[in-house]
Amino acid sequence: MIIGHARVSTTNQNVSLHIDELQKVGCEKIFRDKVSVAKAERPRLQNALEFLREGDSLVVWRLDRLGRSLKHLLETVSQLEDSGIGFRSLQEAIDTTTSGGRLIFHIFGALVQGALTFEDLQCVLLEKFLGRRLLTAIRQQHPCRI
Repeated sequence: MIIGHARVSTTNQNVSLHIDELQKVGCEKIFRDKVSVAKAERPRLQNALEFLREGDSLVVWRLDRLGRSLKHLLETVSQLEDSGIGFRSLQEAIDTTTSGGRLIFHIFGALVQGALTFEDLQCVLLEKFLGRRLLTAIRQQHPCRI
């Protein structure tokens, strides 16, 4: 099942654009919050997370609609992944049910933890887009830690 979550920060903002986009991608149920991202409690997001089951996907209009910070976003997506639930952000075209989407989130996580340098990131991206065999040849001339 595809579940959507829409959030706007103030009562002056309209959630209609988010709802329309979530419906276009097939969200069968959409949970809506009107609350500042700074507030820890977002009741409809919590309802959505409790509603999701293994094999479902959570879809948001934009990444910042889900997490209070990059660290919080990564934790939430990691919890979804651990439960067998996919995550998709429409504006950034990230979908963790695909290998490319999972790669992006692993890179974000490594950057947040300080475990990934720019050179390491280049190697990861090269491997993803050039393939392992070509990257192995490149590594022989330009080693990296990954």
